[in-house]
Amino acid sequence: MQLNSSYLYPNKVVLYSNLDQWKTERYHQVYQRPYYLYRGVDNKLDLHVKNSDQKDRNVTGYDIVFSITAVESGELVARKDCTAYDITTGRFFVEFNEQEVFDMEPGFYNFSVYAIRNGVKQPLYGDSKHGAAGQIEVVDKVFGEVKESRLIDTFLETGAGTNVYLSEVFDAKPQFNQNQALHTFAFYLTDYTGDITIQGTLENTTDPANWIDIETTSYASQGITYKNVTGVWSQMRISHTLANGTVDKILYRY
Repeated sequence: MQLNSSYLYPNKVVLYSNLDQWKTERYHQVYQRPYYLYRGVDNKLDLHVKNSDQKDRNVTGYDIVFSITAVESGELVARKDCTAYDITTGRFFVEFNEQEVFDMEPGFYNFSVYAIRNGVKQPLYGDSKHGAAGQIEVVDKVFGEVKESRLIDTFLETGAGTNVYLSEVFDAKPQFNQNQALHTFAFYLTDYTGDITIQGTLENTTDPANWIDIETTSYASQGITYKNVTGVWSQMRISHTLANGTVDKILYRY
């Protein structure tokens, strides 16, 4: 039997303030561990503000701000206000949703945190040597990467005056699909009137000769519409019989 343990615990960093009068230092934080932001999920980072004596710091009246900057240039990448768990014990968190992390390039950044009250900003430190900059890494490809939809925008007429057009042949990825595999098509139409047929083949060649009509739909519309079909096919293509308008493009996702 294979056993893989997973853990759900706060991604927490302890910060030290100089907001108090001088305290006897009985504990020295040598370094600050890095933070990690993972693309593909929402990320919640915990912060705990303490004084130099390792005691909880009441930060009532302060706003805590979290910043991410580029390592080389110092360019500000993101800045967010922290939300308090318990302001009397200095416990805060900051959240970055999936889209916010996706907009950041994978790699290493610096992070910093400061407290602000009455317009005065004061740094919060990550170690006992007053280091105010920590390291944060944006990590990619841990939870899988969503592929872009396949663009289909080239249609060739089967013969002069037939008004029947065929798209390019595209791979239906049978190796990734089960018997009820779902295929989704988004049709971008302009003043279109006609019939659109989704075709498939089981031939595993670059130029299949035998095609099956999976589903035919008549359209008299403008804008975006979609169609879902199921089944495992080696290759697929689109055939449409044009009466009026244009098929601007089709986006396909398996």
